Amino acid sequence: MRHAEAAFPGANRFRIRPSGSPLGKRVAQAFRGEGGYFPSRDQRSEDFAWCDVVLVHWLGQAVTRDLESLPLEKALVWCCWGGDHYRIAPGSTPLLLDETARLRRLKHRLKTASARHNAPAWFLRAAPRIDRFCSLMQAPPFTEIAPILSDRRLPEFPYYSESGTFRQGPDQMKGSDILLGNSATLENNHLDALTLLSRLSGNSRRIILPLNYGDRKVADAVSERARSLFGDRAVILRKWMPIADYNAAISGCGTTIMNHVRAQAMGNVANALYKGSNVFLRRESPLYRHFLDLDATVFAFDETIEKAEFDAPLDSKTIASNREAIHSAYSAVAVTGRIRLIINEAVIAAANRLTATQ
Repeated sequence: MRHAEAAFPGANRFRIRPSGSPLGKRVAQAFRGEGGYFPSRDQRSEDFAWCDVVLVHWLGQAVTRDLESLPLEKALVWCCWGGDHYRIAPGSTPLLLDETARLRRLKHRLKTASARHNAPAWFLRAAPRIDRFCSLMQAPPFTEIAPILSDRRLPEFPYYSESGTFRQGPDQMKGSDILLGNSATLENNHLDALTLLSRLSGNSRRIILPLNYGDRKVADAVSERARSLFGDRAVILRKWMPIADYNAAISGCGTTIMNHVRAQAMGNVANALYKGSNVFLRRESPLYRHFLDLDATVFAFDETIEKAEFDAPLDSKTIASNREAIHSAYSAVAVTGRIRLIINEAVIAAANRLTATQ
């Protein structure tokens, strides 16, 4: 919210999810249809009338129905997260690794239409109304979601910032603990990573598993496997906590592993790089290429990794270089500038669209 205000002082309206929500995301000029942020249709209509630009931070079928009432003169920006993207255009790469895929009783909890390779009809109907599109990163599959949006792409929307996210809590992630995953979802591929870690982590390193949001049954299955392999060395985080407290809980994690095939945990990875943790990602993950493109140092995590490679510490030069890479992408100046660019470009695009239809 601070950076939206810096970009457009006094020109923002914020909707905040109730405090009882496990996510607690703050949203500026945005809404979700499923379990949404807007308490009533009248409230949504009021906000549509008030604003110049609507930013949709999660595009679903219910949201597109709501957007049918958006006046044509209002600019519409889709700020694509990973979750909505993978429901619309999941692609052909399986998102679950072997052990996780064998959790047959939980597979229905995978939130991706993995059998579908074409965008759904409701999205194709809504796409022409989208004035501008920005995503988490400028990398496949986000650059391939729909040819109809190819000329409307903007820089990624900044959901994280150096001051608001990475400077919260301890300044470093340093120690022998290992951070594994970011949530209780199947796409974390926890089970496959835990099997690898039983070979790599030795007899003393703790495994920190944030399972404090997501699916309770997934969290139960992961907790059971982690404790069976590591006993008391498996530290399970099930209680939701503020960002500063969370950063304190993982401050001893000199190693961070995100075993996702899909794009997920971007904030956790950036935070780990900023604070000096040694980050391991799957090569298939869009985040692997994204952070390399930012000139950060990340390592591949798969079945071929050797213990010596896994245990090798980062040198001080690499730690400093990683922090600088994250600073360049997420400083207050960079974040505010991207927000200002996205809004201004959307307003111009909407004006051009109206002119073309007259």
